Amino acid sequence: MEVPDIGMGSPPAAMRERVLASLAELVAGGMAERMRRDAAARVLVTARQVMALAAAGCGHGLRTTPPGRDARLVMGLAAAWNPGILTAAEFIEALTPAETDALLAAARPWATKVWDAPLPPAEKRRRLAVAG
Repeated sequence: MEVPDIGMGSPPAAMRERVLASLAELVAGGMAERMRRDAAARVLVTARQVMALAAAGCGHGLRTTPPGRDARLVMGLAAAWNPGILTAAEFIEALTPAETDALLAAARPWATKVWDAPLPPAEKRRRLAVAG
């Protein structure tokens, strides 16, 4: 297993600045909010990628248009986002907290519906093992 670089090779002054910034963010409660927005942006990007695969005819093995309210919410926000104008993070920051909460709540049910397509069971097990 490869050990991740945690910046121990950085000059002490640079490492100190990163540590103090992270500690301040943790103390102020901002890290949890940033992680929440980052997760929402990742959902948005993944949904756009599902849409792109479907449009290119490469969505085999995925249910690219799953039914349900969760799917409509996730895919609706993904369709409303124009990556040529805003980054995913900027789009998420423009949402209300309630809209971001709704996106995050809908993400897992939506992903499960996309995932529950006819992928070979061995491939599903392998991918879930890596993700878990």
